[in-house]
Amino acid sequence: MKKTIMLAAILLILAGCTGLNFKSKDTITIPDIREGTQGIEIEYLAELPPYEIFEGQLFEIGFELQNKGAEDVQNGLYTIGTNEQYITMLDEKMNRFNAKGKSIYAPLGEQQTISLKAQANKLSGPLTKQSTTIITNACYEYRTSATIIECIDTQPLKKEKKVCTIQTTGNTGGQGGPVAVTNVEPKMTSHADTSKIVPGYVIQIQNLGTGQVIETQSVYEACMGQSIGKENYDMVHVSAMLSNDVLNCEPAQIKLRQSDNKVFCTLNKGISKTAGNYQAPLTVDMEYGYMQTKPKTIRILKSNPTYY
Repeated sequence: MKKTIMLAAILLILAGCTGLNFKSKDTITIPDIREGTQGIEIEYLAELPPYEIFEGQLFEIGFELQNKGAEDVQNGLYTIGTNEQYITMLDEKMNRFNAKGKSIYAPLGEQQTISLKAQANKLSGPLTKQSTTIITNACYEYRTSATIIECIDTQPLKKEKKVCTIQTTGNTGGQGGPVAVTNVEPKMTSHADTSKIVPGYVIQIQNLGTGQVIETQSVYEACMGQSIGKENYDMVHVSAMLSNDVLNCEPAQIKLRQSDNKVFCTLNKGISKTAGNYQAPLTVDMEYGYMQTKPKTIRILKSNPTYY
């Protein structure tokens, strides 16, 4: 009896000292990094540049690059575009950058701060003020990986209790990148071997971000203002796997349009009808270049304005 009382007293003391709450049922929520429709985002720092500056004035262009997607960016490129008649850049107007994507340890993604010096040019003639736009571009190669749990039913006409039902799935919330799978429609077709079926999937892909999709080999040239040809815009490379099996996707490279951006992926070797009814992960990988653009308009004033 004395031992029981002593043990209870020790537990009460420990609870008071450590703040233990035996009634608490707190749970730890692990963030899902494979969601969202953003990649590299650009945000200007407050008053960098100011909305109004005087001619001849030195000023800074300050902005943040944040990787809000799920993939790391290696050797990305940022560029600053200005009208050289009104603004002279004193620092390099382009440079490379790296930025880690979201992870369970860093769910917001890596963020970098860039600061560049510039100078407002003298206004010519009778001009007392002049508006001009600064454009910041962030260009990079990216990959979105979407995993959808699909139902496999090798004998759909068989009447029995089943694990799952084949159905179309939709998702407009993204998978951790601006290009995303928005719809998957299963198509189970016949195999030359009557003991098998061929799983197939009509996969719809869209650019859900606010930037421009560009062919990976041309994205940096576009970022620097070079002509790359319209055939290199909106190009996405697509590959897919069902569990550990590589699917055949047609087309393997798709040009995104306003709608009907569809790829058909099939497991040509088929699945034995004896496999029954079960669930399997369908993983779709999309590789592409991306250019995010952020403009800011400022106004240059005469050094000795008389119109105030």
